[in-house]
Amino acid sequence: MCHLRIVFVMVSLLAWGCSANYTAVPIFIDTESESYDAWIGTSKDDLVKKNGIPTRCHTFNSAGEACEWPVRLRTEAGTLTVQFDAKGNACQWSVRDLFGDRESRSRCS
Repeated sequence: MCHLRIVFVMVSLLAWGCSANYTAVPIFIDTESESYDAWIGTSKDDLVKKNGIPTRCHTFNSAGEACEWPVRLRTEAGTLTVQFDAKGNACQWSVRDLFGDRESRSRCS
């Protein structure tokens, strides 16, 4: 009888652990309290420290780089792409989500 209780508890804990709502890499970008425009001029290192490692990056032959982070909020889910100049500073952003595409006013030169 004691063995059955132990097995029941172990199976219950396993089922509870498997059903818990985990995300593989939670990256939350708080756009409600700050604008993406505030990131223009910010270094890639600072953005990685704030938002975590990007899901992917691409280095351009002409210098510079573009990196993507997933956006997860109550009202939107999509992809934020930040382009960096040759010095590693953010110079342009774009967001693609269910509501369409939005872009920064500034452009990389």
